[in-house]
Amino acid sequence: MQRVKLNMARGKPGKAQLDMVSDMLSILTDPKDCVSDGTDVRNYGELSGLSAAKRLFADILGCKPEECFIGGNASLTLMYDTVSKAYTHGMIHSEKPWCKLDGVKWLCPSSGYDRHFKITESFGFDIVIVPVTKNGPDMDVVEELVKDPEVKGVWCVLTVPFLTYFASLVWA
Repeated sequence: MQRVKLNMARGKPGKAQLDMVSDMLSILTDPKDCVSDGTDVRNYGELSGLSAAKRLFADILGCKPEECFIGGNASLTLMYDTVSKAYTHGMIHSEKPWCKLDGVKWLCPSSGYDRHFKITESFGFDIVIVPVTKNGPDMDVVEELVKDPEVKGVWCVLTVPFLTYFASLVWA
């Protein structure tokens, strides 16, 4: 009998991918290299993100830097926090917290990212599977589904295996 050890987790970079960025760990050698707009980035930085990063992404996204929130490197944590706050407090235009609603639905492009789906499942949301075409989620299906007021969001996650596939695509 042959023993096989499989890791079915998705979204984790392989050793070759990690090795590609190893040189970055030794680039910053002087503490002055760790200061951005007067903020020492070896500490916590700014709550909404470093000014330089906000300027960079504002330029990419075509918005104002103050409209950008730059979080840590754990997108899953930011997503969980956002859904959790919506559940307990609602969003800006919510009439009440989502936990007080009769139902909440979340669109999940399939094949998708199971850890993100687990977030919405853990809050009791109904998961609505959206098929994925060669151009990303089937936007005709999405446009029809969002007519339902119970639909509150959609997971749009570009994972490492899909990055080259979706990198040049824009989901309308």
